[in-house]
Amino acid sequence: MRASTIRKLCTLSTLFRLHSTRKAKALASSSSVSISEHNASEFNHSSINLNRVSSRGAEDSPDDDNTSSEVSSIVYSPSLAEEHVVVKEEPVVEEVDYGKAKMEKVIDFTWSPNLSAGDLLFRRKDVVAHERKSKWILKLNLEDRSDRLVKMCAKKLGTGVTFDVFRQLGRETDVKEFNALIKMSIQKARTTNNEYAAIEELSKAFRLLENMKECGYKLEEETYQPLLRYVIDMGMVKEFQLFSDVVRAENPCSVSRLAYYEMLLWIRVEDEEMIRDICEYITVEDGQDTSAMRENYLLALCESDLKTQITDALKNIDITMLSSAKSIASVFQSLGRLQLESLAKNLLLDLRARDFDEDDISGFIADYAVSIPNLSFEDIISKFKSLHDLLEVLHSSSSYEKLIMYCCDLDI
Repeated sequence: MRASTIRKLCTLSTLFRLHSTRKAKALASSSSVSISEHNASEFNHSSINLNRVSSRGAEDSPDDDNTSSEVSSIVYSPSLAEEHVVVKEEPVVEEVDYGKAKMEKVIDFTWSPNLSAGDLLFRRKDVVAHERKSKWILKLNLEDRSDRLVKMCAKKLGTGVTFDVFRQLGRETDVKEFNALIKMSIQKARTTNNEYAAIEELSKAFRLLENMKECGYKLEEETYQPLLRYVIDMGMVKEFQLFSDVVRAENPCSVSRLAYYEMLLWIRVEDEEMIRDICEYITVEDGQDTSAMRENYLLALCESDLKTQITDALKNIDITMLSSAKSIASVFQSLGRLQLESLAKNLLLDLRARDFDEDDISGFIADYAVSIPNLSFEDIISKFKSLHDLLEVLHSSSSYEKLIMYCCDLDI
C-alpha cells in the first residue's frame, strides 16, 4: 500500500513538472512575439516619419548640394578639442648621408637566394641599361620639343622676331636654336622664287651668325655648313668669301675644313685656274702643317667628275698619309663612281704591299664595288670576290655589312 502510493505520487510530480515547463515556454514565446510586433510597428512608424521629414525637407530646400556640403562640413569638422588645441611642431632637420643613400640605391633590388652571382650581375646591368635608355629618351624628347618650338616660331613670326622674342622672355638662345634658325632662313631662301626675298633670308642668316659671335659661341661646321652650301650652290663667290672670313676669324681651327668648301666653290663656278692651282698645291706641298688642308682639298675634288685632275692627284700622293680610313674610303668610292678600275687596283696593291690593315682593305674593296654605277648585284659580288683573290685578303665583317646595306637599299 505504501509502495503503490509512493509510485503514484512520483508520477503526479513528474506530470506536474512537465506541465509547468510547457506553460513557461508558451508564455515566453507569446511575450517575444508581442515584443517583436511592437518593435516592428515602431520601426514602420519611424520609417514613415523619416520619409515624411525627408520629403518635407526636399520641398523646403531645393538645393541638395548645399545641404550635402553643410552635412559634410559638420560630419568631417574637427572636434572642439582638436579645434582649440593646436600643436606646432618644429621641423626636424636630419643629416642625410648621401654616400649611404647612393649605395642603397645601387643595391636596391629584390634579394633572392636562388640567384647566382652571374644572374645578379645581369640584373644589375639590365637596371643600369634601362636608366640610361630612359635618360636618352628624355633628352631626345626635350631636344625635339625645342626644335619644334623654334621652327614653329620661326615659321609664324620669322627668324628675327623669334630671336627677339626669346631674348625679351629672358631665355638665352643656345647653339642648337641658333642652328635651327639659320637652317630655317636658308630653307626659305632655297624655296622662294623671289630673288630679293632670298637675299633677305640670307641676310637674316648672316645676322644670326653675328649674334652667335656676340654671345661668345664657337662657330662650328654644323652652324656654317648650311650657309656655305647655299652660296656655293648659287655660285656666290663674294658672299662665300665674306662668310668664310667671319668663320675663320672666329674659329681659326676651321681653316683646314673651309678648304673643302672652297674647292667645292671653284668646281661649281668652273674656275679652271683655281682648280689647277689647288691640284698643284695638293701634289707638291708636303708640309705637315698643311696636310689637313690638302686632305680636305682632295676630298672635295673626289666628289666631282674631274677624272683627269683626280687621276693626276692620286698618282702623286700617298693615300696612306690621309688622316682616317673614312677618308681613304671616300677616295675608293670616287674611283668606283668614275669607273677608274686600273687606278683602284694599283692603290689597293700599294696598300697591300705596305702591310695595311687587311680588314680595312676588304672594306675599301666593298666601297669601290658598290659605287660602280649600272652594275647588277651579282656583278658587284663577282667584282668583290675577284679583288679579294687578287690581293689575297680575307673578307671582313665590315665589308659584308656594306654589301648587305647596299643590297637593302636596292629595289630587288
